[in-house]
Formats: sequence, structure tokens, C-alpha cells
Amino acid sequence: MKRRDIAYEWLKLNEDKLQGLGPKRKWEQFERFYPVLYSEGGFKGLIEDISKGAYFRQELDLQPVAGVSARVYNKPVGDKFKVLIFSDCHGWLADLKALRCINKILQRNEFDEVVINGDIIDLPYISKHTQKLFPDGILKDYSEVGEIEYTKEQILKPLRHSTNANIRIRLGNHDERITKPNLLSDKQLQRLAVVYKHYQTTKLEEMLGVTGDGWIYDPTDVHTYFDKFHLVHGLSLAANASEKNIQEYMGSGSSGHTHRLGVYVKTNKKAPYVWLQSGHTRVGEQVEYFPTGKIPNWQQGFNVLTFYRHSGEWFVHWECVQIINGRCFYNGELFEG
Repeated sequence: MKRRDIAYEWLKLNEDKLQGLGPKRKWEQFERFYPVLYSEGGFKGLIEDISKGAYFRQELDLQPVAGVSARVYNKPVGDKFKVLIFSDCHGWLADLKALRCINKILQRNEFDEVVINGDIIDLPYISKHTQKLFPDGILKDYSEVGEIEYTKEQILKPLRHSTNANIRIRLGNHDERITKPNLLSDKQLQRLAVVYKHYQTTKLEEMLGVTGDGWIYDPTDVHTYFDKFHLVHGLSLAANASEKNIQEYMGSGSSGHTHRLGVYVKTNKKAPYVWLQSGHTRVGEQVEYFPTGKIPNWQQGFNVLTFYRHSGEWFVHWECVQIINGRCFYNGELFEG
């Protein structure tokens, strides 16, 4: 591992202890501990996954040595709170290049919370739209249990290893195909019964393994930060979905669902409002309900929110970042998945 990467990880883990120091003094502190980190193996758990071209933080041998703090979740909120939001992975249809790009950003930037804002899984056959599917090609050999296992291994595990932040899992309409069986037909329930039997539970959070420390399973329709900013998966696919959401929730927010990336700003006599769309992180070249070769008007990306408190009031700075071919530019750095 390069010394620069070790320095970055050490500085990030000790950020609270180094507050108030300039870059030069921070580097001097790192130089002081650098030989100890190597001799005692404090970062043996940081491995390079050559096959995927990404760095994952493994917890197997990450021991606190020489002042290096252990992983801490549920940190108290101070005067700043930073959130990264992405959505619409759609399980087995996830674009792993886009997700690796996000994971690399998480590894090199500090966040307090990461949100998957709905549709972490897809479940195409537990749907009233099955008659629209093209069963050849991308749907070949599909199974619901296979998709859930793929989601755990290819989406959730790399994400967990990439950040110390709490990870909030919110539900979208596709996830509700498991959590709201009352909406399904008899044929769809037969497929869902196989899933319930395999996992010996009807709870999606237990199937996905997101019940432990550092995970927040959030089945609410709306999550609101500091009475300022709303998270919803979204209901409307219309071109003016963002405008509708501002009117519906009477405030600013972020949503997925449309698979479009964008910003809509509206100012009235009360306040300026903004509604962000977080795009998607699934493959777009092959769509199971489009004829081969048809490309949808979708964009990959994510949102970043930085909440800061001034004179007792919370404000929010927002960013809408696009991912193109597994690459994006964030915080002055190019990331590639």
C-alpha cells in the first residue's frame, strides 16, 4: 500500500484529534506514527482488490494502535452533518462500476451518513408488470433468492467496508414487493413464498443482513433532516416530478424513482426551495422491459448534502453529481470504478 493512502486513512481516523492543526502539522503527526503503523500492522485490514480496482476496508485485523481510533458509529451530531445519497441499484441489475466509483469517494471523504434511497432490489417477477418483461438475455437464469444474495455480496458488503458512516436503507416501490405482500397477486405470492421459506423470515432487513451496528433500516415514507430537508423515494415519474414533490412536501428534498438526475429550484414569498433527483446506479444499456437497443433517458449519479448550524439554525448546501461510464469528479478529484 502506498504511504499516501496510509496517511489519508490515519488522518481520517484521527480527524477529531487533529482539529485546529494546519496541513503541515497534521503531516508531522502522521510521520511520527508511520513506523509504528507498519511495525504493528494497524492497517493490515486495508487491502487492494485488484480484480475490481477498488479499495475495500476489511474489519478482520483493524486493531487500534498508536492512537489510531477504532471504527465508531452513531457519532454525536455537532454543527455539521454530511450525507451522501444514491438510489435505484435494482439488485442484480446494479452497475458495479458506478457503485465502485461511489465507494472510492466514501473511502477518501468523510461522511456522517450514507443513504440508499429506495429500490436496492428489483424483483421483476414479483410485479404486476411481468407481462412487459423480455425473458431472454438479461433475465436468463433469474431467481429472487439469487438476487438478494447478489445484493448482499456486490452492493452492501463493499459499501459497508468503504465507510465508517451510518448507512440508511430506505424502501422504494420495488422493495415493497417483499414488505407489502397484500398488494400482490396469487402468482406473485407463490414466488414470494419461496423467498420467505428460504430466509425463514418475512422481514427484508433480515434477508439483507442490515440489522447490526452501523445500519439504519428505514421503512418510513419520508425521512426529514433537521426539519429542513426531506428524503422520499418518490411516486411520480413525470417530467415535473421535482416540482410536484416541492408542492407535496412543502419544502426541499431529494428523491429517486425516476432514474433521472437533476435539480429543480423554486422561490416564492416564503423561501427558496430545491428538489434534487439522485439518478440511478443500475445498468442502463440493457433494460428488461425495453426491446434490445432502446436506451432510456436515465442518468447515473448521487446527491451530497452538507448541513451546517449557524446561530442555532440549520442550513443545507447541496450537490448533484453525475457518474458517466463509471467515472465522476467530486471534491476536486476524479474517481473511477
